[in-house]
Amino acid sequence: MQARVTEAVNVRGEHRGQRLRRDWTITPGECEGSVCARLLVRRQRSAGIQEALTLKRTGVGAYAGSSTFYAPLRCRGRTYKHGARVPYRITLTIVGAEAVQAIMFARRITATYTNLRRIDTTPCSLGPSHDAATYTGAARSPLPAPPAVSFTAAVDEATATATFTATPGVGGAPIVSRRWNFGDPASGAPDSSTEANPTHIFSAAGLYTVTLTVTDATGLTTTVTQQVQA
Repeated sequence: MQARVTEAVNVRGEHRGQRLRRDWTITPGECEGSVCARLLVRRQRSAGIQEALTLKRTGVGAYAGSSTFYAPLRCRGRTYKHGARVPYRITLTIVGAEAVQAIMFARRITATYTNLRRIDTTPCSLGPSHDAATYTGAARSPLPAPPAVSFTAAVDEATATATFTATPGVGGAPIVSRRWNFGDPASGAPDSSTEANPTHIFSAAGLYTVTLTVTDATGLTTTVTQQVQA
């Protein structure tokens, strides 16, 4: 993220108009389709300090959250590691997104950081101080792809029993649901399954079209079909 300091009152090492670079890692949570209820933001502050903050959804493409960090202060020849307590708020807005299977994924982001005042915890008087900044950035991670999956079937001809094994592709988001259809409506309710590697007893000898649909943690789906001889 590229940052520009918009306010810097009595904050050492900052001045208004200063341009900075900050690394933010954003992890979505509680997502349903294109909407995520929260975002976990890990941000890189100065001096190599990393902090995590949960932002809650406040509107369409908008998130906000508040927290506190501590800044070192030097007082009477001593450096206080937690010399200033800094409550702050971050608001984040998604300003650009791209669709995969009708699910929108954020690609461009703006944000603001606001600290209304810093609280001095040292014996010295810091005096009124606060800062603020605006951020802009683009997602570095590539757009997710639908899950890659295949399956094999081992059939016991004597009992017409098939054991299915699903093989997900390497990488990608975790698989969160599976739906099997064995193409055997005469078998009744057992014609479908949500197990990872199910077993099915076919109702009669023959050629069956077996379908597996998987959904990953991003909401993307893939359907694969295979002919199975029972």
